[in-house]
Amino acid sequence: FKAHDEFAMKKAAEYEGLILDVLVEDFDEKRGNLSGRSSQNKTVYFVGSQALIGSTVPVRILKGFPAVLRGELVQ
Repeated sequence: FKAHDEFAMKKAAEYEGLILDVLVEDFDEKRGNLSGRSSQNKTVYFVGSQALIGSTVPVRILKGFPAVLRGELVQ
């Protein structure tokens, strides 16, 4: 499993620094995070307004994880 985990982290890190178009799908009121899907079908979490749900927005990826990406809204 260690080799798989290392490979997954390496692949996820390739997204770091990229700006992806994200279709905003949900807002987590507890954390204040939006979530959506990139055009590569990756789940992306970032801070933003609930009013963005349903729109496609540019998000800079700050950290890649095997299952999700974390980023910031590009304005």
